[in-house]
Order: sequence, then structure tokens, then C-alpha cells
Amino acid sequence: MYKIYLTFHLEANSSKSIDNTFNRIKKTLEKNLELEIIGIDKHSFVVEKEFNNWENCVYGIIKLSQEIGREWIIYGTIDFGISLWTNNPTIMGVKNIEISCDNKENNL
Repeated sequence: MYKIYLTFHLEANSSKSIDNTFNRIKKTLEKNLELEIIGIDKHSFVVEKEFNNWENCVYGIIKLSQEIGREWIIYGTIDFGISLWTNNPTIMGVKNIEISCDNKENNL
């Protein structure tokens, strides 16, 4: 199992708007993308997903990113982890998104 960390920076200012956006994100992750949320923090989610190997995990994360945003920047050293950033999310009320995952196969 790989842990994928998703951080959502919101446009909302009021607590009601923040709650509505947060629930929209949660619904997208759980119901639409069928991801199991194992941790929730303020504007951040941790999900677990089973992949056969690191290459499939990278592909899965890129595929996930296409469901929640456009025009992603990929950065970091791919052998050790993957990080993505977008300022073009498809979820209403979200300003930008960061996704990251460490390569558990190459734990140096």
C-alpha cells in the first residue's frame, strides 16, 4: 500500500464555505475516485491505494491528478518520490492542489 498525500488550498473564507468545499473534496475522493481516506487534517487528506510497484503508483497518481485538476507541474526526484502541483483544480472552491507520495521501494 502506498500513502498518497493531497493538500487543497481553498478559496473559501467563511467556515461554512470551507466546510462545503471540504465535503465536496471528500465526496470526490471517496465516491467518484473510490479512494480510501485514512487521515484528514485541515485541508489535507491521506489516502491509501494498492499498487504492484512504484511505476504503477506513479501512473496511478498522474491519473488521479487528471481527475481533480489540469496543467500539473511534476517536481522532485522520481526515484524517491513524486510531487505534483496545480493552480487549475477542477473542484469548485479550491485554489490549488499538491499531491505527493514517497517511493517505499527506494527507502534510502
